[in-house]
Amino acid sequence: MCVRYEPPIIGVVYKKKESDTKKRIYTILLQKLVFHPDPMEAARQLYQEHPHFLNEKLIPVQQVAQLIKKIQAVTNAEGDEYEEEPYNQVPKKQLFKNKNYDFNDEDDFDDDDHPQLNHSR
Repeated sequence: MCVRYEPPIIGVVYKKKESDTKKRIYTILLQKLVFHPDPMEAARQLYQEHPHFLNEKLIPVQQVAQLIKKIQAVTNAEGDEYEEEPYNQVPKKQLFKNKNYDFNDEDDFDDDDHPQLNHSR
């Protein structure tokens, strides 16, 4: 897992096949969820919206909630401007703005160990 603060994004690092050496990043743009007053509830909504990449058996909801909380703290986006928008009413165009990034591309993910990523483990 990794984060970007501007715009607020959570990245899921994955491989297409277990035997692949190339890692990829599936990015999830938080949009209004970054303002959700309850990071745990925001994380649960992300699991509903991105079931192919967010699976509770592999990535605990608490881990995603902690990343949301970290983004909120860094960007000062804690619940002030959040408006509930039911998942089924979000335009599909917005839901699928997420992209798959090549792990080796030069993106501006924040990380202490690697200049591109901020892994949460």
